[in-house]
Amino acid sequence: MPGSAWRKVIAVTCAALIVGSLVGVGFTLAAGEQLPQVDVKLYVRPEIMTAAYKAYSGAYKNWWAAKVIVTNTGSVPVLDFRVTYEIPGMCDGEMTYGYPLIMPGQSVRDYCRPTFAPDKMAALTSRTDAEITVTYEYEGLEKPKHESEKLVFLGRGDWVWTPYADENVANFYDQNGYAPLLAAFVTPRDDSTEMLAKELTAGTYTGSDDDTMQAVEQIFDGLTGRDFAYITEPSTFWSARGGQQVQYPRETIEHNGGNCVDLSVLFSALCEAVDIKTYLALCTGHCFFAFELPGERPDHPCRSDGGGARRRRDPGHGDRLRIPGGRGREDPGHVHAGQRTRAVDGRDGAGMVSGRRILRGRFVCRGTALLGGGIVALLLLGAALLPTAVRAAEAERIPMEVHETFTYTFIDTGDAHCEDVLEYDRTFFNRSGFMFEKYPWILSRRFRDPNLVGEIRNFNADVDMEKATITLTYDRIGRAYNEGDFWIMRRSQKPSFVREDEVVFEQENPVNNEFTLWETLTFKVTTHVKPPPSATSFGYDRAEKGVTWQTPGQLATLTGGGSLLVSHGALFLFIFIVMLLAGVGGLAALYLTGRRPVVSAVTVTVPAAPPLLGSARVPGDAQARVHAQPSAMLRMTR
Repeated sequence: MPGSAWRKVIAVTCAALIVGSLVGVGFTLAAGEQLPQVDVKLYVRPEIMTAAYKAYSGAYKNWWAAKVIVTNTGSVPVLDFRVTYEIPGMCDGEMTYGYPLIMPGQSVRDYCRPTFAPDKMAALTSRTDAEITVTYEYEGLEKPKHESEKLVFLGRGDWVWTPYADENVANFYDQNGYAPLLAAFVTPRDDSTEMLAKELTAGTYTGSDDDTMQAVEQIFDGLTGRDFAYITEPSTFWSARGGQQVQYPRETIEHNGGNCVDLSVLFSALCEAVDIKTYLALCTGHCFFAFELPGERPDHPCRSDGGGARRRRDPGHGDRLRIPGGRGREDPGHVHAGQRTRAVDGRDGAGMVSGRRILRGRFVCRGTALLGGGIVALLLLGAALLPTAVRAAEAERIPMEVHETFTYTFIDTGDAHCEDVLEYDRTFFNRSGFMFEKYPWILSRRFRDPNLVGEIRNFNADVDMEKATITLTYDRIGRAYNEGDFWIMRRSQKPSFVREDEVVFEQENPVNNEFTLWETLTFKVTTHVKPPPSATSFGYDRAEKGVTWQTPGQLATLTGGGSLLVSHGALFLFIFIVMLLAGVGGLAALYLTGRRPVVSAVTVTVPAAPPLLGSARVPGDAQARVHAQPSAMLRMTR
């Protein structure tokens, strides 16, 4: 290629470098101005029940001490977001969690489930104020940001009845929303508990039903013989939602008394110490104790309906659950000052005639006639009512069902639009459905639970009395998480169907909550999970235990263009400046190398010599140039 052509190619290349570098610098500076922006909201529980401190570390699925909801409010991704929780004086060390990518508009929910120090929890005998500090950082943030809020620890003997605010408390179940945490006071492995249990049972084996019954009787008789006093619990004012002080078994033994909760907790701990499975049951104004026989495990071992039955049989599950005192003892949940009372039943001679009356003949005849007429009338009435009774009994045996269809429809940012359609049994809905219309907050109370605060939006409930259906719709933020190269909705249950556009889960189980008006109904639930329209590689990942999918556009954003300019702006700015200098330097070099020495040629004309004889005649000027060329060309350098 001629030299001039090469010079043109190099000139064009240098010009392109200059233009490209200038454009790159402009984009880099513009991207650098679009720094990530996040909104962080901190939620802290009103009280931490010290007795149940282990529950907040993840022992219960939905329990946590604090949580943050992080929303990317900017136009560029947030990379490597990290949040750290610290509760000085209550936990050993910090807790840090990270998220590799939070897309614009995406929200994530992060929960603080701290491991509290046991020795520090044991030392809390009264209400103690503490502070939780949340620190978060991400790429592009100059320095970490901090946010703090007060945290209240109750005394280790304090128990709060419910997590719900007063306006959300409607019935017994709401009033005792913290009932599961009462089991934290049962300490069967405490030295004093184990010692007393062994003393009372004398090593009785509890592997069979009869031996278990014997051990429970021994514990009951042993406690009643110690004259435990019933102590009324004074009112407490350390919680806005009501509560009471509960004694640990060791304290009840030391004080030789307690209220119904304290004595039931003690009884439960003594039985648990000899491997008898127990339950604490609550009813209005009362707590009692129940235990399970080892021969068969009931599906519904306990209910707190306050029915007063000392023995309960669950249809189809056997008579496996016993409440102590069944052998003629009243008030089985208490041990009242050592008193033993006997219930009047058939075995104790109730209803037997204590003496004989000699009836004279006329009274006998009249009595016989009246008795015969009464029997005939009863037989006729029974025959008339028998079909109705049979139908009622059959209806009682057939469990009422609710068919629930739940649908998650996701968007690109991991939020889900949820639709929950419940089709009720017509018999149940005709009888009780009006309650949902009269008290609509029953359907929304669960979504205002403290565990879901800040996570539910746009809630709506539609009750259709004609179709016996309830349709709930709402948006759940952060239902799926971005793990960098894929999205996941956690769900450990294995799916029934995996289709191209949805994953389907099916399950059937008895339910007793606000959606059944606290009546046990059989729920048949079908859950549909639908991905965003842009999703690929959609399906259920058994290793990850959840529904997963990918969004190629977001992955491209992470590995190219905008996000790299934000996270590595200085590097790109350096590269573009080098390109600019290279282009300018190339053009300068071309300019300098193009300035070579210039040579000028001057032609001098001298007189022409006479033409030779016989030579051809030519024009004078031309012949002069021919003969003068070798010697008359002078080269001069300016």
